[in-house]
Amino acid sequence: MTDPRPKLATLESLRGLLALWVVVAHVTARVISAPSISSLHAQAPLEPLLPVYVFMILSGFVIFSLLQRQDESWGVFTLRRFFRLAPLYFAVLLVAASLQAFELRTLDHLFWRNDHIYDSIKIHHGTLAHFWPHFWAHASLLHGLVPETLLPDANFSFLSQGWSISLEWQFYLLAPLLFLLIHRSRYLALGLLAGSIAVLGALGYPSVGFLPNQFVYFALGIASFYMYRSCGWLARITPRAHDLLLPVIGLTLYVLLRQPLPILVWLVVFDAVLARHAGLETPLTSSVNRFLEWPLLQGLGRMSYSVYLVHITVMYVVFRAITRFDEHLGGLKFLLLALPATLILTLAIAAVTYRWIEVPGMALGRLLGARLEKQSLPAQPSIQAS
Repeated sequence: MTDPRPKLATLESLRGLLALWVVVAHVTARVISAPSISSLHAQAPLEPLLPVYVFMILSGFVIFSLLQRQDESWGVFTLRRFFRLAPLYFAVLLVAASLQAFELRTLDHLFWRNDHIYDSIKIHHGTLAHFWPHFWAHASLLHGLVPETLLPDANFSFLSQGWSISLEWQFYLLAPLLFLLIHRSRYLALGLLAGSIAVLGALGYPSVGFLPNQFVYFALGIASFYMYRSCGWLARITPRAHDLLLPVIGLTLYVLLRQPLPILVWLVVFDAVLARHAGLETPLTSSVNRFLEWPLLQGLGRMSYSVYLVHITVMYVVFRAITRFDEHLGGLKFLLLALPATLILTLAIAAVTYRWIEVPGMALGRLLGARLEKQSLPAQPSIQAS
């Protein structure tokens, strides 16, 4: 069997670029109104939801790779993944919760309004009015399961990007079961589970962070993992044919899909990873791999989770500082100050939080996971056990 481990260095860099994309999109969307960008194609890269879709695909791929090579119980797996998410998440949640009134004052001091600003003001008012229900929903890491009809804006309170963390945690809870059913060829049970997810996704449950509503992206990552494991067929394609075929596939997806950009980003990166694994190096895939193996990008990728979580709080601090300097500054001039300042401060803080919160949290998760594994090994079967 071929080595199931993906070339994570390349994918690590992708994480970093996606995190930067989210930061740029969040800052820009609050300063530049959509009608001022006449081209729909120019608006798309400034939509923060699009890189999150790529994160979901990447998560499906990477988590199934971890499940493949780590023979451990469901409890050990979820414990380790909890400590991957939770330490930084809870630290940032506490800071964001304490700054809600400050963030609302910052929004009130902006002299312009667009849809994103109006939404942010509404969300902050709702959060302050129902502070503790929102807080405990977030503290459970399951606020993505809370429907809008029960607690409005539960997905976006405190951390507007936090809904995807709840979504990720839901996937971690479900992924071992999916992997086990596939590994044991329990196709009837797998079909029933997949059908249930599809039905739940089709019911229109009013929450963007509800896993069935976004599961298609995780499923694409899972499918990519199994394609990676059996990629021998790719070696039969000549480099020239590959580099001619890839743009054709990309153009076809662009025409057919309603939201093609996340799929196209994943296609280019995954194709480069897949080609290298299959022993097919072409000018196109080599260029992509060389770019994504740049050490600076890999370093950025390692702290991408910190970048993703801290940047909204940093953005509000930067916005408030600029309005104190000139309360009537707006538009492109405001953006030219706010965007680089937010990026620089976010990267600086993320470097600290990665070193002092993420790394110790992951180490603690490995330690506790090893202890749990030692205690439960005789009694609790592993995910891959047959």
